[in-house]
Amino acid sequence: SALDSEVDLSLGLDKSHFLVSLLDSLIAEKSRLRAMKKSGVSAAARADASSRFRKSADRFRAIQQTIAQSRTPLGLPFMVSVDDNPWDSFDPLQGKPHVSDGAIKVTAYQNEFEDVALSLFNPTGASIDVRAQFFPPKLGQGKPEGDPELARSITLRRLLPVQTASGAQVWDALPELDLSRSITVPPGESRQLWLTINTHGLPQGAHPVTLYLKALGMDSTVYSVPVEITVLPIALPGTVYRKINWSSFASAQASDQAVRDMIDHGINVIYGPTLPTIPVDENGALASPVDWTAFDAEMQRVPSHFFLLWGAPAPLKWPGDAPEEGSDLHIRGLRTAIHEMNRHLDPMGFPYEQWAFYPLDEPWNTGFEYIPQFKAFCERIKAAEPRAQNYTDPAGATRVAFVEEFKDLIDVWQPEMNILKRDPALVKWFQDNAKHFWAYEATGPGKDLLPLGYYRTYAWLAWHFGTEGAGYWVYRGEDTWWPVQGGDWSAVYQTNEFVVPSRRWQADRDGVEDYRAFHLLREEARRVRAAGHVRQAEEAEALISEAIAKVVGWQIGVIDEITRHTREYEIDFDLLLAYRKRIAETTIALRALN
Repeated sequence: SALDSEVDLSLGLDKSHFLVSLLDSLIAEKSRLRAMKKSGVSAAARADASSRFRKSADRFRAIQQTIAQSRTPLGLPFMVSVDDNPWDSFDPLQGKPHVSDGAIKVTAYQNEFEDVALSLFNPTGASIDVRAQFFPPKLGQGKPEGDPELARSITLRRLLPVQTASGAQVWDALPELDLSRSITVPPGESRQLWLTINTHGLPQGAHPVTLYLKALGMDSTVYSVPVEITVLPIALPGTVYRKINWSSFASAQASDQAVRDMIDHGINVIYGPTLPTIPVDENGALASPVDWTAFDAEMQRVPSHFFLLWGAPAPLKWPGDAPEEGSDLHIRGLRTAIHEMNRHLDPMGFPYEQWAFYPLDEPWNTGFEYIPQFKAFCERIKAAEPRAQNYTDPAGATRVAFVEEFKDLIDVWQPEMNILKRDPALVKWFQDNAKHFWAYEATGPGKDLLPLGYYRTYAWLAWHFGTEGAGYWVYRGEDTWWPVQGGDWSAVYQTNEFVVPSRRWQADRDGVEDYRAFHLLREEARRVRAAGHVRQAEEAEALISEAIAKVVGWQIGVIDEITRHTREYEIDFDLLLAYRKRIAETTIALRALN
């Protein structure tokens, strides 16, 4: 009876409207419920049927409310609105949650990416295909106008659902629209059209453009959606934040498109290309020229600010049997290999500071079995060449007493994020002693993790712990289009050597850019402090600390790799945006000070 009283068909809908067919289904479902009661069906079965009916009725009311409140005239095949928070859970059956009408408005730093989403809702009884373009549809003769130059800075994507290993559905994959630039919207459902805006190369100021949307295969109104991009007079530092996702630029593994995706998302620590063999004589000295041809070809893809990792120095070719490991002769050979690496890498823009050896993964994670060999390796490297760097990513049972033994042997420390959350003394040790302090995590299943609550906050936590950057396992590995048994960790979806980003991967990039915004403000604060503006500097530094504490600080000590699966860990998106705005405004204000 409640449904009978609430249904309002005064909207002027025709028989083809999806609400009409949905109402017919609801009436039939209600009749079946009444029949169940009369036929003596069990109370449990009736309760289940009633719950399904309420869910259907709630959906009807949500869609009806969406239509009633929309400014869209009745009879149009689809409705458009801007999603205020494209990172929260998306339900295509609930009309248009969290939306607002009007223009797409984006304010961004220079050298930044920003993602926004439009919700397209189809109130009809048939699927529609909507084309998106940045010039008015030309319905007459002649060549179409084509995209304006600004459209090159905008990538159009559609949000797709995938299944997790547990069987849940998540809306996560974000492939680019194909050459038709169209997106299919089923009857009575919503779909998201994403715009990734790239401000690299755009000057400060206003950059307006219009997105045109029109249903294909039918007469329909053309929607004109204003896109208002405002680029701030400050640029994010593109080389700040060390980011590793255990990936490689090797041509056999990564296409140019995948390499571009990794660079655009901030990856700048990778496995180095395969090293050539170094021929040495019986004394361990270089015996003949080294062939770097294949290596050089692979290095053409690597930007000069990157950090490279190898499991060991370049392999040696001895004239006879290799000397005993750790002997003086063996050390001389290692020295030759390391010096030849530096002699070749340094002119390419990769001095000792930008590469390291990574001999053992996650020491102390499975006990102490491999620790002696690990220490011996590090000692041999330092004996051969003290400037050569060693890297490690301690996890598990790591304690201050354990890492202290390696204080002079390890240059790049990247401890697991959760042991930092649990052990303040360990954090302090790394802050005081690590030449380079990064962090990492290998928490999964990745598709189950929140884009904001986990991926965007990750770089904020890295800032909180005082690290130079952070990363997580892994850029790509599993075939994550499917429900991978045993868990999934990949940040992107892959088709052969090409990749499709996820919502999680886009949110991660936003977090990296947040970190860079913090860094930019901190550097401005240091500059103005040196110029005598102490109060303004202190206020700026306090603002960063306040933002970290209010947005993600509550997660520290509460949320880790275990409790994340049992407790709510989503962050307040509006609060995050408010702090981002204040940080940008404060940076601009400090820059005006002499």
